[in-house]
Amino acid sequence: MTEQPRICPACAAPNRPTRELCASCGVGLDDGVLPPHADRPEAPDPPVIDSSPQREHGRWLIPLLAGLVGIGLLVLSLTLAGLGPLAPGPDVPSVEFDATSYRAEAELLTLSDIATRTTAPDADAEAAAAIADGDLTTAWRSSGEVRPGSDLLDTIDLVLADPAWVERIELHNGDHLDREAYDGSSPLRRVRLTFDGGVEVFAELLDVGLRAQAVTLPEPVLTTVVRIDVLERVAGPNPQLAVSQIGLVGWGATAGDADVAARRASAEPATGPTTPVP
Repeated sequence: MTEQPRICPACAAPNRPTRELCASCGVGLDDGVLPPHADRPEAPDPPVIDSSPQREHGRWLIPLLAGLVGIGLLVLSLTLAGLGPLAPGPDVPSVEFDATSYRAEAELLTLSDIATRTTAPDADAEAAAAIADGDLTTAWRSSGEVRPGSDLLDTIDLVLADPAWVERIELHNGDHLDREAYDGSSPLRRVRLTFDGGVEVFAELLDVGLRAQAVTLPEPVLTTVVRIDVLERVAGPNPQLAVSQIGLVGWGATAGDADVAARRASAEPATGPTTPVP
């Protein structure tokens, strides 16, 4: 006689007559209860992968890369156009003073023009010309006030008739008409001398009364113009600046040096944009 299969009271699966536990779900075939030893741990939840950081990074990374590429293209285009912070500076020919070519004594150089940016209300071309008219009883005067939008008291441009090597600047500082005129004005104190090619020299002038003084450059400079920016004046009761005479001393440039001087003046003239005072 064939024995009947045991039907699981829990899942109704047929089992061999000899089984005590259901082969399908593991419960007791007599009571339908899962024995303690048959407990199986629940499968762990699948790990949750938080992709939000990646999404955040992706959100700003692409615009950032696009911005960097845009900046790079802009800088490249400005550089190729000769503009921008990475653009090459002016091509200024270098030159050195050759003493063997200038054996004669340095002499007073001829000026073709004198220009000032004076703030004095009554200043005119004739007053500017007094700077180099050879007459110590005449003087150029300026108000001594800082120009609006600038840190300069005034600017004097001495234009040479021909390119030259300038060795020194000689001047009668203040008004040399007499002692009273000298005391009634302010001589120049600190100045910046600018030459073609971007050469700058700072000088401290002296309050020596009715006497001449000279500023000798560290080495001769080839130029077509000398710009004198007045940075400070001698303190006194009258703020008006005054200079009775200024002369440039040096050597007229040879033909070869004159050609270099013209190219230096074209590339970076002394009368170019005023640079900040350090």
